[in-house]
Amino acid sequence: MANCQVCGASLSEGANFCTACGSPHESPLASPHPSYPTPAPTEVAGEAPAGFWWRVLGYLIDSLVLWLVASLPLENSHVSAHAAATITLALAAVYFWFFVRFRGATIGMMLCRMRCVSETGARLTDSQVVARTATYVVFLALASIYVVSIYQHPNAAERRTEIHEIGIYFLLALPHLIEMLWAAWDPRHQTLHDKAARSLVVRRSPV
Repeated sequence: MANCQVCGASLSEGANFCTACGSPHESPLASPHPSYPTPAPTEVAGEAPAGFWWRVLGYLIDSLVLWLVASLPLENSHVSAHAAATITLALAAVYFWFFVRFRGATIGMMLCRMRCVSETGARLTDSQVVARTATYVVFLALASIYVVSIYQHPNAAERRTEIHEIGIYFLLALPHLIEMLWAAWDPRHQTLHDKAARSLVVRRSPV
């Protein structure tokens, strides 16, 4: 049993004041503000990991946005095909980094009521955003940096060249395809760039 530090009288178990002199006493046995470790949340109320098809829809919307602001203007310019692919890739990197960093979601995600968070449910850190964007851009670069030659009226040799180059293109695009399709069979519908950054795309349920 504890004693009062002022008058020395015995204190009752769980008492916050001395019954003899009235001095305050914080009982170690019954703290008025007990603290317990709080586990990091994996979901926010009303949100759950976004389904695969919702992610596909968001990706298609983002692709349309990038096509309108980057690919379409470059198609009507005098920039070479390789330069156009490089510029589009750079703009895609800036697009995904900017919107996820400052808005928590791309335009496609926002239109589908989705946002990108950490696996714990917290906001992504700067390093997570960079890791997520860099991983995605590496796969995207493999799929887009190789330019296929297109001939108006190909002869036999040019047709063989086209078939050969298309084969190389699909071979380079395969990692990006697998990376995006990973969300189809992953339990939390994460892509590989999500796993690299420990990020999660969640979707808000309709009210």
